[in-house]
Amino acid sequence: MTSKISFFKLMKVEGRYKSWLPALICLVLFISLPVACLLKLDGMMSSVKEGYLELETVRKSFQAFVGFGNLGRIIVTAGCAVVSAFACFSYMNSKQKVDFYHSLPVNRQKLFLAEFLNGLFFYVVPCFVCTVICIIIGAINSLLTGQIFLIAMEAFLMQVLYYLVLYLTGILAAVLTGKIIVGILAAATFMCYGPMVVFLIVGLAEMSFHTLMSVGSEVTYDIMSYLSPVFLCLITEAKLAGGETSFFCIGWIILMIALLFLLCFWLYCRRASEAAGHSIAFPKIEKPLKFLLVVPCSLTAGLLLKMMSYGSIWFFVGIIFGGIILSALIEFIYHLDIREIFAHKILMAAAVLTSLLVACGFYFDWIGYDSYIPDEDEIVSMSVYNSSINGNFYYGDSYDIGSGNTDIRALQSLSVTNFEPVYELAQEGIARLKESGSAYYEGDTRFVSVRYELAGEKEVYRNYYVSLEALNHTMDELFKDVSFRSKFFPLLGRDNSEVRYLNLSSVTGYTDLELTSKQKEELLRTYKEELEGVTFETLRTEPALGSIGFTYESRGTQLQMAAAETYYGGISQFSENYPVYESFTGTVALLKEYGYPVDEQLNASDIESVTISCYDPEFIRSDGMRAECVLTSEDEISQIAPLLRDNMSQFPVASNSFANMDIMVYMKNGNTLSLGIKSEDVPEFVIKALEKEFR
Repeated sequence: MTSKISFFKLMKVEGRYKSWLPALICLVLFISLPVACLLKLDGMMSSVKEGYLELETVRKSFQAFVGFGNLGRIIVTAGCAVVSAFACFSYMNSKQKVDFYHSLPVNRQKLFLAEFLNGLFFYVVPCFVCTVICIIIGAINSLLTGQIFLIAMEAFLMQVLYYLVLYLTGILAAVLTGKIIVGILAAATFMCYGPMVVFLIVGLAEMSFHTLMSVGSEVTYDIMSYLSPVFLCLITEAKLAGGETSFFCIGWIILMIALLFLLCFWLYCRRASEAAGHSIAFPKIEKPLKFLLVVPCSLTAGLLLKMMSYGSIWFFVGIIFGGIILSALIEFIYHLDIREIFAHKILMAAAVLTSLLVACGFYFDWIGYDSYIPDEDEIVSMSVYNSSINGNFYYGDSYDIGSGNTDIRALQSLSVTNFEPVYELAQEGIARLKESGSAYYEGDTRFVSVRYELAGEKEVYRNYYVSLEALNHTMDELFKDVSFRSKFFPLLGRDNSEVRYLNLSSVTGYTDLELTSKQKEELLRTYKEELEGVTFETLRTEPALGSIGFTYESRGTQLQMAAAETYYGGISQFSENYPVYESFTGTVALLKEYGYPVDEQLNASDIESVTISCYDPEFIRSDGMRAECVLTSEDEISQIAPLLRDNMSQFPVASNSFANMDIMVYMKNGNTLSLGIKSEDVPEFVIKALEKEFR
């Protein structure tokens, strides 16, 4: 017999028994939204009145608080969702309550919907009210605009979606379990299992594959977002805060909500009344669940043990013992009986054996990851990256505010179709790895990253250790192509109008270049022409007279730039330094004409003293102290002054030709210069002074 009681009356009756829950949610939301907003704005508005802040700055801060990127609000939403899920469905953990509810003349479908909607309204109504109060607070302080109002409403709707997906995850855990503690553990597992497996795979790959190159955290996070409701919410919020309209993530959240709702509804209707009090409500899922938990957890235990011990044997020991202990722990949670911890021994052995097979597959590289290199006829283009060669430039879109992965952007920007030199370099890297059995840096070995672009827009990334000679040969060959040089130096591909400021660094110090528009245009044109003709041999062997710093405005859409102001701290500029060589005669002449001689040498009569500290291994004492000498005589200073170079102006790859010395020049006017000197130019009296001091 089924009662015809009104659905809304049923909700009202059920809500009355849980009146503490909406009261708690109201209190938490009121403190975290209106109260926090009021406190935040009160301090900032006081600074506005005192003239320390502009009203527009406060408005942007208010927009960030009521809009996207408020991490505190997501944490509160997640907490409310989990508490609501277990509070609304807590009766399923008690046999007496289950018998009572199931004896009522109300079908399960209606009962589930009543509990579900109660938990939803307990959050949505107070969240909406608190959001409106925050908007009113902003309006009272003259901060509210139409755009901010719309953003606040959009952020509220996203919070409802976040709440729903986390709320349903908690309900799923409550339906599948019969004990509150086990339910909480299940909810945590559902929210973290996917990311944990992804991190585990990344950790195993980084431990095992010497040529592995991470293609960026964005890919890892995107994968995790598909597997975890928590990460999905966090990544969606981050993208929205960064100015992206992530329809895919929002659609994925809605799809996940629909699937979770149907699954919870279906399981709830089939859940046996006798399941209350049991750890797992559906006995058929106990074994698969145990297997899916033991395998990744035992691998994680082995990985952690290897990280602590640095011994490979402990990796496998950790897997075996971790698998046995975790299997026993799960059986104890299932049965709460110490005598049952080694039940299902075959399943335990299968889980441990599977873990060992996975571990061996990674550790011994059964898939041939390190030895893989695409056939030449499969490759469309290739590129190579080394931090000492092209690690100081901004490649790709000038915007990229707050993002990392400089190597990825460089590799994507430096592709060449005549890739034979790069292919040979990759082959050497693989041959070195096979010969040594491990990848490491020694002597004249250099670390490079290589990108293969294959047909069908497929990309393959690898890291290799190669000889310095081979790397130099590869770059020499690539630099013969003028189109590669144009890609290698991003300045050559940028419009002169993008350059906001110029500065000059040389042996005499640092100065801003104050030029007219015509002078600036002429200098940029001349420098670009000479830079385009430079060879890699010049970069690595010729000491630079100085360097020119170029400061650009970051580019992006209006939405991206607005997001940069609020989300990335207002970063809107970036700088690059390019060397000026003696062979750049046109640039040197123009700088001298404009009153900024880059080839000017230090005047020995202006120097008070020179302190030289050597960090060659032969000049480092057992206590770690370096050999150091101080030059004060006019004769010694006059000999070394013309040989000094500006360290900061040298192209990074050219630093190999410089002596391992820190040279501090103290000027009579009180200035201090940090300079360097080429190894072949170090005077004999400096070597003798260091040897004497070292003894």
